[in-house]
Amino acid sequence: MKKFVLIGAPRTGSTLLVQLLNSSPAVKCHYELYNQNELNIDGIDRSAEIAERNTNPSAFLDRIVGETNARAEAVGFKIFDGHNEDLLQELIRRDDWKKIVLNRRNFLSIYSSRLISQKKELWSAPTEDGKRSSVAETSAKPTWNETVEFEEKQFWNLYNRHIGFYGRVVEALNAAGQHFEYLEYGDLLNEGLVRRLFPYLGVAQPGPLQTSLRRNNTSHILSRFDNKDDVREFLKRINRLDWITESDAGWDLQQG
Repeated sequence: MKKFVLIGAPRTGSTLLVQLLNSSPAVKCHYELYNQNELNIDGIDRSAEIAERNTNPSAFLDRIVGETNARAEAVGFKIFDGHNEDLLQELIRRDDWKKIVLNRRNFLSIYSSRLISQKKELWSAPTEDGKRSSVAETSAKPTWNETVEFEEKQFWNLYNRHIGFYGRVVEALNAAGQHFEYLEYGDLLNEGLVRRLFPYLGVAQPGPLQTSLRRNNTSHILSRFDNKDDVREFLKRINRLDWITESDAGWDLQQG
């Protein structure tokens, strides 16, 4: 049995990566098994098991892996900052769990995407401690042409939390002498870079990679904001004008 954990953050492309990994019949990657507010496995609400999960996170994970073992060679799940720090650190130290770290260098894109998702009622408001909860997708508004207000203090609070989390993760991985695969959001648009994960997980290459996802927000990040001039001046001040756009070139994966 091969086991792996996908370490990431909201709006970094983790849902897309889960779908791409699950293109292989040999792989089963679960979603957020340790979201504090919900527990949904394979589309089934298992919130009745949250108390058990929180009481003994490791035993719960072993049980879920055992349930999945019969239908996959490699079993994993994704975990975010604020889910379960003790379990994350335990898995980082364990040699029998492979690690995939997914990040998104353009934090303005993450920030705007989170605010838009909040406005569309797909997510609750992002908080300074990085925690948030999802809500029913059926409550979402029908279009993605929302714009939001940039707030510098809120941006810095979330940014510092974000980079602090990834810094701790990579430091812990290195301290434990653990090999890991690191991907940026843009790497998900390159099929060859995604396919390198399958031999890392110890499974054969699948057929076509598939996803049901489409990019929702525009790649012109500045246009997501009501106060575009303020955002542009802010980016000039911090020397990050490269965050104005985010390429979506190279998308050649099959839509499921």
